[in-house]
Amino acid sequence: MAQEKPDGTLSFPMHPQKSAEMAEVMLKGLGVPQEQVDYICFLISEHDTDLRSKKSLKKRLERYGEKGIRDILTLKRADISAQAPAFTEEFLAMVTETEQTLAEILEEQAHPAITTKDLAITAKALMAIGIKGPEIGSAQRKMLAAVMAGTPNTAEELKKLL
Repeated sequence: MAQEKPDGTLSFPMHPQKSAEMAEVMLKGLGVPQEQVDYICFLISEHDTDLRSKKSLKKRLERYGEKGIRDILTLKRADISAQAPAFTEEFLAMVTETEQTLAEILEEQAHPAITTKDLAITAKALMAIGIKGPEIGSAQRKMLAAVMAGTPNTAEELKKLL
C-alpha cells in the first residue's frame, strides 16, 4: 500500500519483500528452476538495501559475493530508471558512488594476504556460516595458503575453498 510522504512523493513500505513473494509465485508457475527462483527473489528482496556506506557494502560483499552485489546494483539502476524523473539523476548518482566504493574495496582485497587477519573472510564470518572451533583456524590457513599461491583475496573466491 502506498503512503504519501510530506514532500508529496509516494513510498511503498515493504515493497521489496512483497515483490519477492509475488515473483516467487509467478516464477514457480512458469516452471523456472528453484535455484533461479531463489536468486531472483533474493535480488528483489535486497534491491532497496542501503549499500552507500563502506562498512555496509563490505559486510554484504562478504555475505553475497561480488556477483551478488553487482547484480543488486544492476537491479537498483533498473528500478531507479522506472521512478519519477525528478529523483532519477540523484539516485543513479548514489548507485555510481556505490560502484566506485565497491571497486575500492575489491582493489584493497586484491592485495595478497600476509596473515590470516588480511583475508577477505574473517573468523566471525566463518562462524556465521557454521564453522566452529579449531576448524576456523584450519579454514583460515587453507585460505591463506591459496591466496599466497595466487587465488584472489576476495570473499567470493575464498568461499569456494570452504
